[in-house]
Amino acid sequence: MVAALLVVYLPGLLIIRFSWMRLPFVIGFAPAMTAGAYAGLALVYHLLRIPWTLFSAALGVAVIVLAAHTVGRLVRRDERMVRLHGTAPLDRPTWWILFAGSVVSSLVVLLPVRHYSPGAGELISSYDSLFHYNAVETIRAEGDAYPFTALSSLFDGTTTFYPVAFHQFASIIPGDAVAATNALVFTSLISTATATTSLLWVLMPRIVRRGQRALVIALAVPSLYLFFSMPVMTLLVGLWPNALAMSIFPAVLAAIVVATRRIVRGIVRPLGVSTRWGAVRLVALSVLPCLVVVGGALYIHPSVGFSIALFAFALSMAGSIALLHTHRWVGAAGLVLGVILFMLYDLGSMTYLRGMAQTTKIELPPISVLLTILADRPRLGAVPLKTLPVIPIYLLAGLGALWCLRRRRWEDLTLLLFAAVTFLVALGAMIPFLPISSLANPWYQARERILPMFTLSVLLLAVHGIAALLVLLRRRSRRQRGLVATLVAVMLLAPVIDAATGSQRLPRLAKVSLQRDGYLAGYVSAEEREFIASSAEQLEEDAVVLGVPSDGTPMYLALGGRRVIFPHAGYPSSDRQMLIATEGDLMLEDPEVCAAVRSYGEDVYVYDDLSPQRAEIIMTPLQRRVFDGLDDLDPSQLTEVARSADGMYRLYELDLPC
Repeated sequence: MVAALLVVYLPGLLIIRFSWMRLPFVIGFAPAMTAGAYAGLALVYHLLRIPWTLFSAALGVAVIVLAAHTVGRLVRRDERMVRLHGTAPLDRPTWWILFAGSVVSSLVVLLPVRHYSPGAGELISSYDSLFHYNAVETIRAEGDAYPFTALSSLFDGTTTFYPVAFHQFASIIPGDAVAATNALVFTSLISTATATTSLLWVLMPRIVRRGQRALVIALAVPSLYLFFSMPVMTLLVGLWPNALAMSIFPAVLAAIVVATRRIVRGIVRPLGVSTRWGAVRLVALSVLPCLVVVGGALYIHPSVGFSIALFAFALSMAGSIALLHTHRWVGAAGLVLGVILFMLYDLGSMTYLRGMAQTTKIELPPISVLLTILADRPRLGAVPLKTLPVIPIYLLAGLGALWCLRRRRWEDLTLLLFAAVTFLVALGAMIPFLPISSLANPWYQARERILPMFTLSVLLLAVHGIAALLVLLRRRSRRQRGLVATLVAVMLLAPVIDAATGSQRLPRLAKVSLQRDGYLAGYVSAEEREFIASSAEQLEEDAVVLGVPSDGTPMYLALGGRRVIFPHAGYPSSDRQMLIATEGDLMLEDPEVCAAVRSYGEDVYVYDDLSPQRAEIIMTPLQRRVFDGLDDLDPSQLTEVARSADGMYRLYELDLPC
């Protein structure tokens, strides 16, 4: 876990620290900055044929830090740049308060997970986990982290784009592929707290004193884990690249706000630059760190672009509303253009992106739909719907919304519009009414991908509500202020304590996902894992394993370091794989089928899983039928080389007749 934190955070922290970048609470921005650096290194190393390893990554980061420091020394001499940044560094007490809040927030979710986790090297048996484990092992073995080629061997040599930043991170974390990947999964889960801390510090009204702002943020950030979409994506669904991207999404929003402020300052305030190009150059240089943060998140998972677009829409509409008071026609034109673009987006989602509507919906009464969204209840019957814990957050958010409406600043209006539009998109993931339902297509109609945006906006409004209370209480007596502060602290912390300790809250989620208490079936059991690892040691290094990918066959790659013909649970990736899957039992009769198998190597082995869970967990019946050709291989071709003690798992050597 410590190694994963260093891989994710340290490069970004060093780049920010030794450059001209002035960003508030830099810890929250560090993972995205690291991703931006790794993206550049992946491209350069691919072109130069330099293998991606921990050493090469460290060397590349050192070069980037040195270059950033050299530029930073020149930039910091320019007083105009300092004025343009407009961000005072955090003082030590404030920084430590924010850091303590992030740590406590992380423990809220990490302690239940740690309590129920069988161990760092235990397989997380979600649908996509076997693919991601194998992807990490592939990058380690081949040393290529370029998104267009890194995983081509997993798709039978087909060159295709796949967001590999998650696997790139995990591949240089010490330990075996499973332990390193799990460490990154848990790091993703807790990184939301640091990123959100940065966002709250950027957006919390400056009318509140610095120390009070820090304390409020530290008390509020743990409330993130009252909502369960992020833990569900991480522990149950296995959307690990998307979860990593969404964990730093708050820092992306913070970067967008900081960049917008700097652009506005560059337009409004005279910079003392003689030419327009000089002013543009200064503004561009000041927003470059923010662009790297945004680019890093997009590199981790491009789908974040849709989430960024929602915030950009809210930001542009808020700016247009603000312009109505000074430039009426410009503001009105901006609003009309925004509405037109939103309608075009919805039309595009209904048509061009309709194939992304891949999540089955369950019809619920309107009140259940509303409560499910507000409480962020996962699509998991084992975790009951509980709205009481989130009521205090929504009460404070309501107060914050009223205060934002009263202030009518573009930043406050942006929060309101972002909350409204993300709620509308989340509603689209819950109901079949087409004009609204189609809004959720870019997120595959999966509400766990959408609700982290909505719940983040609610937390932002709640912090504004606390700021409003602090302003209203300034002229009250110390006793009254103390009573209200105590009440707010209890409102914030009591539900969080319940979430961390309640048997039906985070502990229940962790137990269901990590201990396999009968609610979820494990993809690979402990006995099967042991057999795969031990039997793989008996095989030659160039051996290849054939078997149905819905059992443990793909894990011969991640657990045993041996190639497999079907390394993921999707459909066959090429014509020869499709031929083997559908007609593998005809090897004795059809030389073409036999030649297809032999093309993978001379030493081919067949894995057979006879356990009750075989082929019933991660494949639909239609997917499973594609591999019917592997069910009836001729026994005369098979020579047993390994068998588990209970006889459930067996490995055979395949005698190819061609």
